[in-house]
Amino acid sequence: MGAATLLCLQLAASMLLLVSSSAQGGYAGIVNGTVAKEHSRPYMVSVQKKNEEHICGGFLVSESFVMTAAHCITWGVDLTVVVGGHDITNQKSGTRIPVKYYHVNPGYIPETQNDIAILQLTEGAKQSNSVKWISIPEKDKDIKGAEVCSVAGWGATKTKGPANNLLLQADVVIMKRKECNQLWKGYFSEKMLCASGKAGFCQGDSGGPLVCKNKAVGVVSFYERNNCNNPKMPNVYTRISAYLPWIKSILKSVKQSAKTVIDHIGEDVDELHVSYPLLMRLSLGVVNIMGAATLLCLQLAASMLLLVFSSAQGGYVGIVNGKVAKNHSRPYMVSVQKNKGHFCGGFLVSESFVMTAAHCITWGVDLTVVVGGHDITNQKSGTRIPVKYYHVNPGYIPETLQNDIAILQLTEGVKQSNSVKWISIPKKNKDIKGATNCSVAGWGATKTNGPPNNLLLEANVLIMKRQECKKLWKTYLSEKMLCASGRAGFCQGDSGGPLVCKNKAVGVVSFTDKNCNNLKKPNVYTRISAYLPWIKSILKSV
Repeated sequence: MGAATLLCLQLAASMLLLVSSSAQGGYAGIVNGTVAKEHSRPYMVSVQKKNEEHICGGFLVSESFVMTAAHCITWGVDLTVVVGGHDITNQKSGTRIPVKYYHVNPGYIPETQNDIAILQLTEGAKQSNSVKWISIPEKDKDIKGAEVCSVAGWGATKTKGPANNLLLQADVVIMKRKECNQLWKGYFSEKMLCASGKAGFCQGDSGGPLVCKNKAVGVVSFYERNNCNNPKMPNVYTRISAYLPWIKSILKSVKQSAKTVIDHIGEDVDELHVSYPLLMRLSLGVVNIMGAATLLCLQLAASMLLLVFSSAQGGYVGIVNGKVAKNHSRPYMVSVQKNKGHFCGGFLVSESFVMTAAHCITWGVDLTVVVGGHDITNQKSGTRIPVKYYHVNPGYIPETLQNDIAILQLTEGVKQSNSVKWISIPKKNKDIKGATNCSVAGWGATKTNGPPNNLLLEANVLIMKRQECKKLWKTYLSEKMLCASGRAGFCQGDSGGPLVCKNKAVGVVSFTDKNCNNLKKPNVYTRISAYLPWIKSILKSV
């Protein structure tokens, strides 16, 4: 991100109620707690930087997933977790596993709203006496006041104290919602829980579980600033049961098998823009994706992706066998750019949100969008708006382009005009019938490896019956995709643009054959209606 953005976020960070400790080692822990019996909480996880520095707590909710706080995830910092540990300074205590993907709740706001995240591990943890996952609620239900629960962690026992070697634990009492709301006022929401008592949490305990009746019901979130020892305010936790649909969608995603991708588009690995499967938000909760080894692995995988999007600037061509669109006839169209260079399409679905393909989002690259544009090389054509947050579908798999859909949240809402409007999307999860006439548009190339286009081009396409497409794409096609064929189609640089049927955006440009000009294989789009609950949750968050 730019220096101005970084400075802004640093200033915002200084106002956060919760400050996570990054101190190493030490001898203290949970405030007024006791040392936990070794391995009595086998679900506990120490979230650490690669230099083996404890920064947050977490807890196993399945063999491959760790739940923690969203504010524990920092842009540019690769994380590992230690499972089965007790003394985290002892190399032989526990097993270290790198984090593969980072899933931050799409509604996360650094100022403490929706402070929950899930870390997907590179390998599953093996259950043993020292390693087990903990149950979470099955229904969205509040916890009654006065219930006795517990919290644990390796954090400090006093404000700004060092982190602890040994796992400490303490009993806490759930506070009635009304009482907590009176104390925390505007900071407290229905998706949070309060707990008080003689004990509580401190820096370094963030992300750990609030446990009631052997179930994790909350995630350590924030407390009274600079006062762990004698707080007048209760500790606040994110209430897990309020996020069950989102949690389930992520835990199910690991069951999708990552298949080998077929073709190489013919570009150098160094020139590829590798996408990453997580929800990225350019804020204090922004996610770093991978270490160097994983990055190289994904770059090699990316070299085989069926669709490679161009980041070249300028040019004179566009959609394959298309024609120049009438100026502003598609006012929802958006050019997604980096360094003022077009590399993906997108489309407005509300005043503040642009839908695009997940593979268009690249780690560490700040994006802007141009709305209301036609000739994207003309600085006066359209309005440039920076992207504030990046919401990538939690089920996105780059190797197979499964769930290849993302939503960009803009820094400011667009104003509707003759050249700027948003397009409707389906209201129900419904397939599109074969032989339906639709259209696609974009500033992409008209031939493989060609440059992007200055002017917006469009083309008519025909929806292909699912059974016919399945024969051609075989296992690469899922029910959450659509196929379209005809004399025209899309190419590099069109990724993320809309498939439009009867004036509704029904699909997102995803992938095609390695040769754009070979129309024997149909183009493949992500089917928007398959993701309506996820889309609605993001659009409501603003």
